[in-house]
Amino acid sequence: MQTKQVMNPLDVFLARYSYNTKATYKGALKGYFELLQTDPKTYFTDNRNYDADILFYAQSIKDKFAPKTYHVYISCLRKFLSRNRVSLDPNTKEDLNFLQKIKEPLTRDRIPTKEELRNILSYTNLRDKAIYLTLLSSGIRVGELTQITIHDIFMGEKPVRIELEAEYCKNKQSRTVFISNETKRYLEKWLTERGNWLKNDAKRGMSLKYGKNANDERIFPLTTTAIRVKWNQFLDKAELGKKDRKTGIREIHVHCLRKYFRTRIATVCRQDIVEHLLGHKGYLTSSYVRLTRDELAKEYKKGMNELTIFESKDKSHAELEKEIERRDKKLAEIEGRMDSFSKMNEFFEELKKHGKIDLTKALKINKNIFEEEDK
Repeated sequence: MQTKQVMNPLDVFLARYSYNTKATYKGALKGYFELLQTDPKTYFTDNRNYDADILFYAQSIKDKFAPKTYHVYISCLRKFLSRNRVSLDPNTKEDLNFLQKIKEPLTRDRIPTKEELRNILSYTNLRDKAIYLTLLSSGIRVGELTQITIHDIFMGEKPVRIELEAEYCKNKQSRTVFISNETKRYLEKWLTERGNWLKNDAKRGMSLKYGKNANDERIFPLTTTAIRVKWNQFLDKAELGKKDRKTGIREIHVHCLRKYFRTRIATVCRQDIVEHLLGHKGYLTSSYVRLTRDELAKEYKKGMNELTIFESKDKSHAELEKEIERRDKKLAEIEGRMDSFSKMNEFFEELKKHGKIDLTKALKINKNIFEEEDK
């Protein structure tokens, strides 16, 4: 006689989410059921007091996690209960919201200086420089970075454009972002090595473990955890890994690159443009829908120098292009004069053969004419 297999409500609930969200929600639900000491398979058949359960859990984590983590975990549980046809009492919802409001940030983080970023990134290899410079110069989230494919990035444009699909983004709204010219140069080099790196990774058996393969189309086929762990290692090497005394979280965590982007580019770009590039809800409608990609790119260019870490920003990109154009034009003029000078010499040689001109005197006159034009 076959026994009926009981479907795990956790698996059903988590199946609808992306890799990164699934990992976060799984952690929240694991902690929830461990605290209640109950089996998720029988949770909705045990006739429990769900309002008491979630309030008990909320009270237990309110001083353990930062406000954002608390919000994500409680939001996860409310969705989980709702998906399983559990309706919380209005008073319970009010209590949960109250607990969230009275919480204050636990960790005092800070935005690194440009000199500190140079120090940190000096310990990175080519791939990691491309990763952290992309985060810093685009303002995107780590979870968004790990999903970008070679089809989402337009290397031939100035500045380089990246199209984030809705499923990559936290708020499920697609948006356009850009990277700096400095980042482009590191990214181009990484793309030439990326194929061999994937093949070598496959040989070591790492691809299968982390859901990758030699045909992975993601620009950076890594997990968000790997990127954060690497960042912390570079912080330690740069002797900038100071941690908050209460939480043990580093003051300069990888999310500070996104904060660096916002702070620096906001000094030269309009606020609505900045908020759009960051993907903040509310700015992806209204003013943004009236902006073309070219207009967004033009605004981004204004702040590009503020996001440059290693290269000099004494002159803007536009100024450098104008200077190169001016020099090319001058060089073309000189080449044209040299061509005319060569033809004139041939003409003088012909005259000299017939004894009709003093060649030395003619060349001196011709040289003086050129010198006057250069002045």
